Amino acid sequence: MKPRTPIAPFALLIFFSSSITYCFAGNVTYDSRSLIINGRRELIISAAIHYPRSVPGMWPGLVQKAKEGGVNTIESYVFWNGHELSPGKARMYMILRIGPFVAAEYNYGGIPVWLHYIPGTVFRNDTEPFKVENEYGYYESFYGEGGKRYALWAAKMAVAQNIGVPWIMCQQFDTPDPVINTCNSFYCDQFTPHSPSMPKIWTENWPGWFKTFGGRDPHRPSEDIAFSVARFFQKGGSVHNYYMADVYADSSGACAAFLANMDDKNDKTVVFRNVSYHLPAWSVRAQSSTVEMVPENLQPSEASPDNGSKGLKWEVFKEIAGIWGEADFVKSGFVDHINTTKDTTDYLWYTTSIIVNENEEFLKNGSRPVLLIESKGHALHAFANQELQGSASGNGTHPPFKYKNPISLKAGKNEIALLSMTVGLQAVVKQPPGDEPIGLDMLKMGKGLAWLNGEEIGRYWPRKSRKSSPHDECVQECDYRGKFNPDKCITGCGEPSQRWYHIPRSWFKPSENILVIFEEKGGDPTKITFSIRKISGKFAFVGEDYFANMLKLLHLFCNMSFNGNCLGKFPCSSLSAKHAY
Repeated sequence: MKPRTPIAPFALLIFFSSSITYCFAGNVTYDSRSLIINGRRELIISAAIHYPRSVPGMWPGLVQKAKEGGVNTIESYVFWNGHELSPGKARMYMILRIGPFVAAEYNYGGIPVWLHYIPGTVFRNDTEPFKVENEYGYYESFYGEGGKRYALWAAKMAVAQNIGVPWIMCQQFDTPDPVINTCNSFYCDQFTPHSPSMPKIWTENWPGWFKTFGGRDPHRPSEDIAFSVARFFQKGGSVHNYYMADVYADSSGACAAFLANMDDKNDKTVVFRNVSYHLPAWSVRAQSSTVEMVPENLQPSEASPDNGSKGLKWEVFKEIAGIWGEADFVKSGFVDHINTTKDTTDYLWYTTSIIVNENEEFLKNGSRPVLLIESKGHALHAFANQELQGSASGNGTHPPFKYKNPISLKAGKNEIALLSMTVGLQAVVKQPPGDEPIGLDMLKMGKGLAWLNGEEIGRYWPRKSRKSSPHDECVQECDYRGKFNPDKCITGCGEPSQRWYHIPRSWFKPSENILVIFEEKGGDPTKITFSIRKISGKFAFVGEDYFANMLKLLHLFCNMSFNGNCLGKFPCSSLSAKHAY
C-alpha cells in the first residue's frame, strides 16, 4: 500500500464567528496575556462537542445550549475512523483538532483499525507511513530520542504551513516556539506555558471521569469545577472560561480582584483594601440541576396488529449457538478477535467438537468437567450442546479475564461454542411527544446491540457495578471541598453502570418506527420502555455573598480597559447569572 502523507500530532486553533447561515475566519495572534483575534483581545469560553457522539439533528441544539451558557467557542476532534472506514474511502474532510490520534475514550483512540495492519506502522513514534498523535508529552520519554525527534518534526511541519493562526500541543512539555503548550487536567491553575510570551491555555477541564460497564459513576461536583475555573483565571489563565487574575487596575484606579480560599476545611476572613471578605472553605456558589428519567407509555402504531393494552408487540427470532448456514470463514486454531474482524463487528464464534467416551468416570459419578478459558478481553458466553454454560468478562481498567466453570457433557459427540447467543427482537412504536431527550430503558435486558429504524443506538449492557477494592465506597453526599480525583465522589454502587440509552429524536418517524434488539444472553423485552429526561434547576449556596460579589466584580471588570481593548463580549447591561458563571 502506498504510504500517505504524515499528519501532525496536535491542534490547530481556528476561530469562527458563526450563525446558521454564515461563518468567517479571523486573524489570530497572541501574547502572554491572551489570544488576539482581528486585533482585539478575546476571552475564549470554550465547550467541547464530539460530533460523532450525537447526530446532525442535535448539533444546532447543542451549540445553542452552549451559547446560552456563555460559550463563544466550540472545540472538537476529527475522528478519522468515522470518516474513512476502509483505506481510500473517506466520506468527508475537516480539520479542527486534527490529531488524528485523539484518545477521547473513543474506539481505538479515533484511528481506524486497518491502520494497524499497514506494514511499517508503529504508533506514537517517528516512523512512516503514518504519524498520529495527541497528548504526547507523557509518552515521549518511552521512545527516547525518537520521541523528541517526532515532537520536533510535528511542530516544524505545522508551523511551516504558514496559515496565519496559532498552533497548540496538548500536554506537550517541550514545544518549540511558536507552538503553544497547553494543560489538560482537573486543575490547571498552577500550569505555566514554557515561554513567558505565550498565553495560559486550558484545553481540557475534565468535568468528570469516564466509567465502564460494571463501574460506578465518578461524579465530580459542579462546585469543584467552578472553583477550579475561578482559580485558573485568578492565576492568569486566558483561554477556557471567564478571565480573572489576582488584581488588575486601570489608570483611573478602578480594579478587579479575585480572592480565593484554598483551605479545604476552614473558612477564612481576609481584608482587601480595608474591606473584610468572608471566604468559605473551597468556596463557590454553583447552579445544580436534578435529572429525572420519566417513563413514557408508548403504544404500537395504528398500522400494527392490535394487541390491546399489553404495550409494545414484539416478534422474537432465536438463533442457535455456533455457526449455522454458510460461514464467513473457517480457520483451524484460535485467532485474535480484533485481527480477524478488523472492528467490523462485536461478535466472533469459536466452535469445536469433542468425543466423550461413555466410560468416562465423570459420567458415572455425576461430576462435571471444567472448561477453562483465559482471554485478553472483553467478554464471552460459553455454550455446550446449544445450552448456555456461563459468561465472563473483564472491566474497563483490566480487560483480561479467566472463565472457569463446570460444563455439562454427554457420551458421544459434544459441540462447544464460545462467544454469543442472539435473540432478535423487533417492535413497532410511535414517537414520544415533546422535545426532551429520549432514553431507551434496558434495565431488564442482558447484553447486546439496539437499532431504531436502521440507525444503531449502540451497545447496551446494564451491568451492575461492583467494588474494585475494600475502600471503594459510594457516598450519599459529596463533600466537594479539596481536590477532586476519580475515586472521591463515587455514586451508583450496586446499580447498572448505564440503564438508559439515548435515542436522537431525529431518528424517529411520526409512526411505524422499528426497534430491533440483538440480545446475547436473554431478557424480558416486554419490560423495555422509553423515558424522557426532565431537568429541574436550583441554586446551591456556599458563602452568602459570593455570587453578589462576583457580579459586582464582573460589572466593574467589563468597564475596564485591557491594553486599550474591551475585556468582555457582554455589555454591562446584559450581565446576568447565566453569563457571570
